[in-house]
Parts: sequence; structure tokens; C-alpha cells
Amino acid sequence: MFHVEILQGIIAGEKELRSIQISVIIPVFNTESYLERCVASLNRQTCREIEILLVDDGSIESCARLCDRLAEASEKIRVFHKTNGGPSSARNMGIEHAAGKYILFVDSDDWVEEDYCERFLRAQEAFGADSFIWCGFQPFTEKENGRRVVCSKREYDVRRRSDMIELFKLWLLNSPCNKLYNRKVLLESGVRMRPDLSLGEDLVFNLDYLDALGDKRIVVINAVWYHYRLLEGSLSHTTLERKLETMKTINGELERYAVKWNPGDMHRFYELMMARMEGIIFEAFSDIKKYGWSKSSRIANSVLRCSEYRGYAEQLGDGLTFRKRWLIRQGNGAIFFLLVKMKDYVRRHIKNNEKGSDQRNHSGI
Repeated sequence: MFHVEILQGIIAGEKELRSIQISVIIPVFNTESYLERCVASLNRQTCREIEILLVDDGSIESCARLCDRLAEASEKIRVFHKTNGGPSSARNMGIEHAAGKYILFVDSDDWVEEDYCERFLRAQEAFGADSFIWCGFQPFTEKENGRRVVCSKREYDVRRRSDMIELFKLWLLNSPCNKLYNRKVLLESGVRMRPDLSLGEDLVFNLDYLDALGDKRIVVINAVWYHYRLLEGSLSHTTLERKLETMKTINGELERYAVKWNPGDMHRFYELMMARMEGIIFEAFSDIKKYGWSKSSRIANSVLRCSEYRGYAEQLGDGLTFRKRWLIRQGNGAIFFLLVKMKDYVRRHIKNNEKGSDQRNHSGI
């Protein structure tokens, strides 16, 4: 009888695991101020066939204990404690222990709508098992909500991975928190987060997953199901030099997949990559008090003179204006910044004059 009871318990446990549709993976690192709200939003889910995996990434003792208390209060929650390795390693541990058919990632300082999981499952069923379902999201701070991040005003949009440039520019491609992943695809392909990247690891993960998934439909549901907290100063410790080096790595991954998925649109791709790197120049000069003119100039020069940036310019060739080609040849970030700013000023001045002239004409002056 004892052995029968054990066997029945094992069978019951297996049935429970098989019934889990979604594993929600939450990496946790010293976010006890926000974690309870995050977990509460998941405990309230209208979909019951979910599990919540809290992966404590070496948090301080009080935060680690909070994870344990939350697990004691809900049978949906499992907790894993590990030494600190960053959010990528925490998410990877969650993938290894997940039991659901699908996986969702939620950051521990964010929160989700109460039908977040149910809507994903319904959309997956409606559009087919091979579709990759995304949703919109909304950044927020303690003071206000940010602009909704969606694809369009339509109910949903269907895209392919060949549309990666458009999805990237819309900020929809980058995050893992607005996407429903097929656990089987992750396990069979071996796609995982890259702990060696401190910036852009989410984007690279999504690119790798899209490649493993194949040329399937990407269905973007243009509704906000996910609320993303913007923490002030979260990137304040990231130096521009480090940001530039990380950007080079990420751009290389983007280029690799752009060539593979949509080689006919590389002109637009190279323009986008140049604009991304030029953003470092403008950031360097945006706060002279912080960086100083000398350091800002040095950082800006490193952008214009690096092989990656010049490689994009070479690919564009005559597609660049004469002025832009001249600025790149000079490799002087300060001159680049000042001339671009001057052009913007003149453009705004002309536009304002034209607007004033139209107003005077309409008023009969």
C-alpha cells in the first residue's frame, strides 16, 4: 500500500506538471521594494495553469527571504537561489527548471495585467502553434506613464523576421518581457541568454530565438499587457566607452541576421547602424559638465574612426551626402557634432520663419 501511495503521488505530480501551460520566469536581485507588487499581479492571473519561478540572483538576505515567504504563500511559486551572475544567467536557470509548454519573462520591478497569461494563450491558439506572439507594453515611472509601445493602431499586426529593422526601430524587438516563447524550441535549439553581454543581451537572445524558430509569423497584439518600470539612473554606471563596445557586438549580431533574413534591405540597415553609433557622439556632448570637452571629443572621435562605423559608411558609398563623407574622413567628433547641430538650428529657423510668414499671410498683414 505504501508503494502504491508513492506511485499515485508521483503520477499526480506528473499530471500537475503536464497541466502547466506557462512558466513565468522572474530574475530577482535586491528588488524587494517592487517584488511583491510584481508577484501579486501574477498570482491574480485569470489563467490558472501557470507556475512562477523566482530566481534569486544572489540578493541580500532580506530580499532572498522575501522570495521564500512569497513561495510559502502560493503553491504556484518555486524559488531558486544562486550566486550573482546577472539577469541572463538567472533567466537561463529558469529555462532549465521550467515545466510549462511556454515561457514568459517578467522583470521583478514590473507588473502585468491580470489576464496577461490568458491573452497570450488565446492568441497562440487563434494564430496557430507556429506563430510567435508579442504584445505591447508601457514604460512608467513613479510620477507618470510613458508612451505605449505598440506596432500600430490596429488590433494586431503580422510581421516576419525580415521586418526586423522596423520592429527594432519601434522598440518591440528588444525586450523578452512582451513575448511568448515555446520551451521546446528553446530546449532543442539550445538558445539561451548570453551572460557575457551586460547591455543588449535581450535583443541578441530574441534574434537567436527567431533564427531557431524559422521564418514563422510574428503576431504583435497592439494592446498593453505589460508595464515596464523605468528606474532613474539605471544606466548611470555604464560608461560611454563600454556602451560603444557593446553596441559594436550587438550591431554585428544584427548585421549577421539582417544579411540572412532580408539582404535586399541592407541600405536602410546600414543607415540605422550609423545613426545608432552617432547617438554616442550626441550623448557625449549632451552633458559637458559630466564628461568635459576633452573626454567628449575623445569618445566622439572613437566612434567616427572605428572600423565598424566606417565599414557601414563604405557600404553606403555614394548614398551618403558629400558633407557626411567629408565629416567621416576628418574623424573629428567635435566638428561633426557642431556642424550637425548647426544644420538642425538652421532647419528649425527656416521652418519657424515659413510658419510665421504663413500666419501673416492668413491674417492679411
